[in-house]
Amino acid sequence: MPYYPELKVVGWTSSYKSVQKFLNSMKKDKLNDEQAEACLDSIFMLCQSTGENPDEIVARGKSRWSETTDALEAYLKRQHATKEELNFRLACTIDFLGLNKAF
Repeated sequence: MPYYPELKVVGWTSSYKSVQKFLNSMKKDKLNDEQAEACLDSIFMLCQSTGENPDEIVARGKSRWSETTDALEAYLKRQHATKEELNFRLACTIDFLGLNKAF
């Protein structure tokens, strides 16, 4: 079962509404625990890059979507992420934001 305390995730539940919606989608899509944790790691990095929790990021809405993904991209580049990792992390982020109708 996924475990990610920074995102309040234990098993397939989270007290963040936006993360819970993302978990439900990943479970429906039959992602295994390792895949789910990799996607959750991307959302954690997104939070680190913006200084906001997942629900706050979603509440920003469409007007700040580009700013949000740009912050994540800059964060990942500072971490010397490979192109493949960057693409994966951005894809997870776009899925998360789209699922939560943040854009």
